[in-house]
Amino acid sequence: NNLGTVEYNLGEKETAAASFQKADELDPKNPVVQNNLGVIALKNNELIKAEELFGAASGAGKEVNENLGILKIKQGQYETAVKYLGEGSQNVANRALAQLLAGDNNGALHTLNGAPVESGRIAYLKAIIAARTAKTSMFYESLGTAINKDIAYRALARTDLEFAKYFDEQNFKLLVPEWAITTINGKGGIIYPPFFILPADYFMQSNDSAVGSNIQCKFYFFS
Repeated sequence: NNLGTVEYNLGEKETAAASFQKADELDPKNPVVQNNLGVIALKNNELIKAEELFGAASGAGKEVNENLGILKIKQGQYETAVKYLGEGSQNVANRALAQLLAGDNNGALHTLNGAPVESGRIAYLKAIIAARTAKTSMFYESLGTAINKDIAYRALARTDLEFAKYFDEQNFKLLVPEWAITTINGKGGIIYPPFFILPADYFMQSNDSAVGSNIQCKFYFFS
C-alpha cells in the first residue's frame, strides 16, 4: 500500500493501482487500502465502484469523507458534498466549490476567507462569487490575484461564462486580453470549456497511522 502511494505521487497511476490491488490481496478489506482503491476508481470516473470502496473504507480516517465529498460533487449532489466536506475539511477550495455549486455564495466566501493561504484557486473562486453577487471591485481584485498566482487562470477567465458580463469592459480586456486563450501551454485555441474548472485534491493514505498521510493529486471538475 505504501509503495502504491509513492507511485501515485510520482504520477504512475497504473503502477499504483496494481500495488493497491496487491495490498488488497495481502490484507483484504483493509480500510486504508479500500480508500486508495476508491481514489483510483474515482480518478477513472468509475463513480459507483468508488462509492462502494469508500463505503468499505469507513473508519479509515477523515480522508475518506474528503474523497466522498469529491465523489458527490462529481455526482451533482452538492449539498451532500458540503456535508462530507465539513468545517474541518482539509481542503478549503473543495468545500467552497461544493458550497458554490449548491448555490451558497455567502457560505463559500466565508469558507474561502478562512483559508490560511490565498492560492490562485481560492482567489479564482472568490472572483466567481464576486461576479455572481455584482461586487465589481472584489471581482477584479480576486481575478488579478488568481492570475498573479497562476497565469493559467488568465486563459481560463477569458472563456469563463461566469464572467460574461465583464467581457466587453476595458478593465477586463486589460487583465485578460483576447490573445490569452492562445498562449496557455503554448497551444492555440480554447482548451477549456466555457465554465470554470477547479482542481480538486484526492486524499490517499499510507499505513503509517490510523489517519494516514495525505498524498494528493490534481484533478479537474467540469460543471
